[in-house]
Amino acid sequence: MQVDSGRTPSAPNDLCSFFLYLQSTWRDWACVAAMLFFLYLTNVRMDFDGGNKQVQFSDARFYTAMAAVAPRLPDRPESVLSQHAQRIVIHYCVGTLSHWTGLGLEQSYRIVSMALVLGIAAGLISLLLMNNLVLWKRAILYGIFFLNPYTVRPFILAPAMLADLVCVSGVLCLLWGIQKINVGWVLAGLAIGELGRHNMAPLSIAIFLWGLLGLSPRLNKTQRTVVIPGSIGIMLLVHLFILELTRGFAGASSDPPSILLSLVVRTATGQNDFKTLMEHFVRVGLPLSFMGTTILFSKHPLKFWLGKDTWTYWLLLLAFVVPVILLDPLLNQKSQTRYVALGVLIGVALVGRMWSKADLSRPPPAKPNLMTYSLGIPLMVGSLHHLHALNLWEGRPEVFTIIHVSMALIFGLICRRVVE
Repeated sequence: MQVDSGRTPSAPNDLCSFFLYLQSTWRDWACVAAMLFFLYLTNVRMDFDGGNKQVQFSDARFYTAMAAVAPRLPDRPESVLSQHAQRIVIHYCVGTLSHWTGLGLEQSYRIVSMALVLGIAAGLISLLLMNNLVLWKRAILYGIFFLNPYTVRPFILAPAMLADLVCVSGVLCLLWGIQKINVGWVLAGLAIGELGRHNMAPLSIAIFLWGLLGLSPRLNKTQRTVVIPGSIGIMLLVHLFILELTRGFAGASSDPPSILLSLVVRTATGQNDFKTLMEHFVRVGLPLSFMGTTILFSKHPLKFWLGKDTWTYWLLLLAFVVPVILLDPLLNQKSQTRYVALGVLIGVALVGRMWSKADLSRPPPAKPNLMTYSLGIPLMVGSLHHLHALNLWEGRPEVFTIIHVSMALIFGLICRRVVE
């Protein structure tokens, strides 16, 4: 008699297998649905404007102004700063949906935001299925992403931030392409992400190096010939397209030319004290804390996590984190966690890839033990952000930080016992 190992087949290739794929992944969807329900149940309830104020998303007024005039473009010269105008595509789509369906702008934002979250869920399920992990390990990785306080929670409260979700969707396409060695998906991921936010520009350099250095052994010469110029070219094309689209209404950028090295400049000139720098680095590290403790407390040696087959993931992760570190706290305006959270998916893919590699030499049990279920506690408690959830410690970010880091440490220690 054949025993169900808890594993599921790889992504579908035709319509018939697509239905089989849906049938075989219902447990994955049940895990994700339970997490999303928990987030919705514990999130703060506010109206559209109140949610934007609660998460300190002051840019919302620029995005809703662009969406409100769709399907036309804004016609007042310099009515929107260029860094906001760069994200017009998704807001134009939301505004067009509202115009043609008669739905209010708020409802349209919520619908599109939820659709993007579900699309990301579908993509993440497919990505982890490629690693052939047992279900309970996939569920842990779903938790690291969806129960992160910075990846989904803010968009339930303030759906006008959905350009970030477009960027994450691009990252997901890119990761899918890297794992399948599909250059088309990689370039499409860069383009989609750039349409959401310009944070993808450093990733184009990372993909350029991925092709130039041949970091994936299965990447052949023809694919490298395409991806090396394509990684830079696709970003330039998207950027030129957006510039042309927004030429009639985009104003000058409010960011100074020295923004990329602003931390170094301001620190060197004595404008940042020790407390400011410590807060800056804590904010950068918080979105990656659960991934970090999973690796830190792993039974595998550090060289296992730093081997050549992980270099691509580390390179992509650094492409998100380093620019945020170099951006001065004054210019970040406490948004470090939001920017770094765009790369959490890369960390999840890295951990999933290495767990899969470890399983080849030591297959895990098909069913989880009781301690495995306890991993949900630190994940859920760690997700209760002081601005987004339940008002448990509203106005006390230091309390949230201590609790979140403590939960991440507990999570890492339990993972050491049950995963490896």
